[in-house]
Amino acid sequence: MKLFFLSLIAFFFISLLSCSKKDNEPAVSYYVRFKLNDTLINHSGLNVCSLKPNTTIAGTNDFLFSSNSVKTNLTFGIHKNGSIRTGTYSSLDDPTNFVSAEFYKDQGQTAYSTHITFMSPSPFFITLHEMNEQYIKGTFTGAYLYTDDESDSVKITDGEFLVRRSK
Repeated sequence: MKLFFLSLIAFFFISLLSCSKKDNEPAVSYYVRFKLNDTLINHSGLNVCSLKPNTTIAGTNDFLFSSNSVKTNLTFGIHKNGSIRTGTYSSLDDPTNFVSAEFYKDQGQTAYSTHITFMSPSPFFITLHEMNEQYIKGTFTGAYLYTDDESDSVKITDGEFLVRRSK
C-alpha cells in the first residue's frame, strides 16, 4: 500500500513537471511571403520587426519591418503620432502618420521606394492584425515602387507576415 501511494505521488509530480508552460505554448512558424510582379516570393532569411517609441520625436512611435533573402530585401515602416495599434496604415495618409516601403534587388544594387523625389507617394498599405511580445502578424500590399530616376518599377502585392518581434 505504501508503494502504491509513493508511486501515485511520483506520478503526480512527473505529471506536473511535464506540463510546464513552455510545452503548452504552441510553436510559432514565422514567415514572410508576397508577390513581386505577380511572382510569389517566400523570404526565409532574416525576418524581424520592432514596435517602439521614437527616441528622437517625443510622443511618436515606430513600427519597423525588415525581411532579407540572398538576393532581395524588403523593408517598410510606420511612423505615427501616438500609439500604433492593430489596423490599416497607408502611404497616402496624413504625412504626420508616415508609411514608407523600400525594396532592394540584386543584393542591394537596385533600390525601389514608395517615396521618390518630385513624385506623390505610391500607394502602400500595411495592416497589423495581431501584436504581442513575441511576434507581429499582418499583411501588406502596394502598387508600384520606383527607382530614384523613375526608370524602373516593381509591384509588391498580396504580402503577409508573421515575424519575430525584436526586444
